[in-house]
Amino acid sequence: MEARVKTKRTKGISDGTETNAGRIGRAETLSVTVLSLISTGLFSAFEAGELGTGFAAVLTRPAALLLSLAPVLAAALTLRGNGETGLGETLRMGLGKAAPIAALPLAFSLTLTAALPLAEFTGFIRSFMFDSVPTLSVLAFVIPVFAYAALAGLEPEGRAACILLPLAAAALVIAILPAAHEFEPRRLLPFPSPGEAAKGVPAGVSLFLPVLSALLINLGGIGGAERAGRYAAVSAAVSAAVIFAALAALGLVYPAPVLRGMSLPLARIDFLSIKQSYALRLDKVLAMVWLAGSMLAQAYCVYSAARLMASSFGTPLYGPFALALSIAAGGLVLACENALGAGRAALRLYSRAGFLLPIPTLAAGALSGVLTRRKKQAPKRTPS
Repeated sequence: MEARVKTKRTKGISDGTETNAGRIGRAETLSVTVLSLISTGLFSAFEAGELGTGFAAVLTRPAALLLSLAPVLAAALTLRGNGETGLGETLRMGLGKAAPIAALPLAFSLTLTAALPLAEFTGFIRSFMFDSVPTLSVLAFVIPVFAYAALAGLEPEGRAACILLPLAAAALVIAILPAAHEFEPRRLLPFPSPGEAAKGVPAGVSLFLPVLSALLINLGGIGGAERAGRYAAVSAAVSAAVIFAALAALGLVYPAPVLRGMSLPLARIDFLSIKQSYALRLDKVLAMVWLAGSMLAQAYCVYSAARLMASSFGTPLYGPFALALSIAAGGLVLACENALGAGRAALRLYSRAGFLLPIPTLAAGALSGVLTRRKKQAPKRTPS
């Protein structure tokens, strides 16, 4: 029987020195993963009007999420024999000093995935809450909270997600139900051909694959690769259903041409149902609830990227990496807000080919896992 290892529980903000930064159970793991997937799927856009493609957007985002499961489940299968050794540790054991190079693509993908929803919310705050406020002024309040959550570690993030996920779900229902009488199926027309629907899949996979891959990075905190595979499948199924319902509601309320000109359209879905009344406007309140959930969810992505890089360097000290990547995410928000010329071209390129970026890290981790397991199983030679 294997001896049980006692793990140090985190108290408040972590100093980034614990090996696992706390352990979380099924509810916490599912909550933080589902919250990350939903906030990424509903509040991320590589370019303006990306969700204004009619029924194509309703289909492609959930389909891309389910497709993102395949490489994660394949990698989890190869890591099952390594116990609770995470992706970063596995890379270190298999590749040695070259491990950080292999870890870098997935770490970058996680950081950019964290920046995209924050860029959408920053633009919404500047446009509809505080007119003409510089982006830096908004980020001066957002990034410190975001960095604090990333530094806190896995256990505080998981527990906070258990609180914020029901609130975000309730905000989603409150936003959609008042506009239900405005639903018109004709607004989803024309239905896309398979080729048109497939165009948005690479961009969706670029968003979802890094989030699901974070489970493989945190194997020590969630109980191993077998559980990670189950959690990934359940989270993807639940999140795909929620994203499908929310995007379908958007398409039923707003015609595609209107959606193409809107930023963060979900926060303004109640316009049609209350514009003739004196009811209190809830769009900004709901946006703040989603911003809080999104900040926590994307901090989990940055934390996972920091854990990956720290582990690949062979150190449990993830705090400096989390702080640096939080600042980098803020820089990416600025780049997304002011994307001109080369910046827009880079975002467009990532939306088409970014899904390939995590694959080398996952493949290297899977190969390292197999090689490490074979080394452990190889018979030791005894001197004659």
